[in-house]
Amino acid sequence: MGTTGARPTLVGDLRPTADRQVWASEQDLAWDLVEHCRSILSIAELNTVFIRLGCGQYIAVIDTALTAVARAETTMTPELTIRLMRWVVAYEGHSRQRRLRDLIEDIRRRTPPPI
Repeated sequence: MGTTGARPTLVGDLRPTADRQVWASEQDLAWDLVEHCRSILSIAELNTVFIRLGCGQYIAVIDTALTAVARAETTMTPELTIRLMRWVVAYEGHSRQRRLRDLIEDIRRRTPPPI
């Protein structure tokens, strides 16, 4: 098996097909989102997201965090909301994309506009 410099595609891999920069920004987005909503995540959710962060399962982390934000009916910063809206576009056609987009849109409606 030769190396082409690309990340291997794993069975069930949920990473976007874009380049390494997008991968790094997805990782940053997942960490930033968890830090933002850390206080509303249950102990079980915190354990789950930190394990998934370590495994690179960023879409699952973002899904869990967004679900917690929606459940708590809290807001996010406009900047974080904009990053999420841009991020979810990369998952067009993915089974979770519509649900994530709907969660982000619901949160966006509650988020104050940037100053």
